[in-house]
Amino acid sequence: MSGAEQSPIDLREPILAELEPLRFDWNDGPVDVEHGEHITFLDGGAIIVDGVRSVLKKGHVHRPSEHSIGPQCFDMEIHLVHEAPNKSLVVLGIFVEGSDVEHGTLGELLRAKSLPHFDPNTLLPPPPHRHYRYAGSLTTEPFSEIATWCVLQTPICGSQNQLALCPGGARPRQERNRRFVLLGG
Repeated sequence: MSGAEQSPIDLREPILAELEPLRFDWNDGPVDVEHGEHITFLDGGAIIVDGVRSVLKKGHVHRPSEHSIGPQCFDMEIHLVHEAPNKSLVVLGIFVEGSDVEHGTLGELLRAKSLPHFDPNTLLPPPPHRHYRYAGSLTTEPFSEIATWCVLQTPICGSQNQLALCPGGARPRQERNRRFVLLGG
């Protein structure tokens, strides 16, 4: 797919901005997991970005990270896809750094086929949730340019054993073109 707003991109040199903080109204609810990387939230709650409530629908994991910050890539990136009332998407990106420390719920999520209860809040780093924001696309087919990306600046940690549960695969970074990347929250 070609277009001027394809994702992922390099997030380097963002413009510092007074972004409204992200608000998480996520639920501890059931999830289905396919192949350790495709997650369906059956009652995941919502994220509020600039006053618009978008419902958490699904998630994906990519190894290594799809976004970068200059030369820095992370070991994995979680994408949580939310749908707004107008059918546009808000995708929250969470970087994962490999470490010797197990993440409390990441392994449980990636190993499961389904979970009766999973709280997406457990995937967040500690506040504040400063984030990069830009207009982009899905990083999987059909690469539709309908997404507002909010990529958290602070990564979470996961053990190498947990990272190995993700089969891997990442779309190469795309041209930034004339887009602005904002940093705030």
